[in-house]
Amino acid sequence: MQAYIGCINRLSERAHQSEERYRSWAAASGPTGKERIIYGTYTIYDTSDCAKKVEAANATEPHDAALEAAGTAYVQAVTTLEPLLKQADDYYDQSNYKDDKMAKGKALHPQLMAAWAAFDKADADLRGRVQALNDQVQAELLAAIEKEEGKNAHYYALDLMIKAKALLRAELVNEPDKPDLAKINPALDAYDGAVQALDQYASAHPGPFDSVLVNSAKSYLVSAKNLMRRIRDKTPYSTGDKMMLSQQGAGWMVEGSPPRVNHDYNQLVDSFNMRH
Repeated sequence: MQAYIGCINRLSERAHQSEERYRSWAAASGPTGKERIIYGTYTIYDTSDCAKKVEAANATEPHDAALEAAGTAYVQAVTTLEPLLKQADDYYDQSNYKDDKMAKGKALHPQLMAAWAAFDKADADLRGRVQALNDQVQAELLAAIEKEEGKNAHYYALDLMIKAKALLRAELVNEPDKPDLAKINPALDAYDGAVQALDQYASAHPGPFDSVLVNSAKSYLVSAKNLMRRIRDKTPYSTGDKMMLSQQGAGWMVEGSPPRVNHDYNQLVDSFNMRH
């Protein structure tokens, strides 16, 4: 699965950011040239490496028809998007809309919107396939560890990460605009239990990285609980919070916010990877 995961990690976030930037100033009907601020868009990284690796992965045994089809669709979508974004970036960066009365911007608009729509679907489909297979692999690995080694440090750490990922999906990934406490609370309780189990095991069997992992696990738990409480209690963000959330890279400093949860989850992943 590394070829497909590599494409997602390298290209997806930037592709979504390019769409968000464009939509932040251009109306759904397209740019007019009369906008107060024209930000343009972002380009994405070169897609050729992704295309080559997906082609090679699709030809490798064992085959998974659904995964391979999702990978092919992703490549088609992202390689279509890449040159369009390059055109748009050059056009807006050079302020050429001042010379042609936004003619090319208007012509590019429907192409960009169609390309983003295709990419958004392809990205979601590929992520779904990768996540399902990865979940299956991790569940089988956890069962194998318990059978062959018992509930040791490896077991508790992997169990923690499985439940941490499920919690992240419940709070941020599956329906970020419509958080569902009926899904968040069970995931939060399961993760809380995994943190306690790891903490108890680490206390009885101290190791060089266990304290780092436990501390990261607890930080993520606190952030996830704070976000749940904000959702549950309908607590609004303060003016200062909104300012921080609007600044790229600063939102993680706001307690009980999605960027903070995502930041602490990534810190947990780093701690887990360091341990392994």
